[in-house]
Amino acid sequence: MACYNRNRRTQYGLTQTELSTLLGWLEPRLSKYENGALQEETQDTLLKFAMEPINLLQLIKRKPEAVALDKRARLIEQLSSNQSLAKHLF
Repeated sequence: MACYNRNRRTQYGLTQTELSTLLGWLEPRLSKYENGALQEETQDTLLKFAMEPINLLQLIKRKPEAVALDKRARLIEQLSSNQSLAKHLF
């Protein structure tokens, strides 16, 4: 059932700890989910939603302490450019 793919997390260079903090989860919860030990549709939906560029950008802006400053700056730039590109496609 797990449609969320950890590649989406690693694509942005996020660790499990960072993504867990952004989501307000404990790290073991995300780890269990990514390893298939915990399968819930609501978590899958939340993870897929959170990994959309515009949503991930908002999470990072709301919880800047979750990601180191240099990584945060790179992610904000990357996610903002993805968001700008998406506007031109639609």
